[in-house]
Amino acid sequence: MSMNLDDLKAKLRTNKIPENRYSLDGELKPMAYVLYENYAVFEIFYMNERGGRDDFHAFNNYEEALDFLWQRMEYYVKHPPNIPPKSVFGK
Repeated sequence: MSMNLDDLKAKLRTNKIPENRYSLDGELKPMAYVLYENYAVFEIFYMNERGGRDDFHAFNNYEEALDFLWQRMEYYVKHPPNIPPKSVFGK
């Protein structure tokens, strides 16, 4: 299922995911998942407390990047308040 930014924002609000757990505009927030546009590539990563980029994935398609970010946020819905380390997803 491909979603657009409005769909993702609606899901995040509906599931009451705090805004400090994600960044949709490339802002580098510690201890949050970040959607970062790097030229024609869309990067999703977890910015750890030291500024490292964990669970890093790159996409050529914006909708695929949003779908992936939602998958990560679904984990948060099921396991609040912890954002998982990269080892939880095996990457």
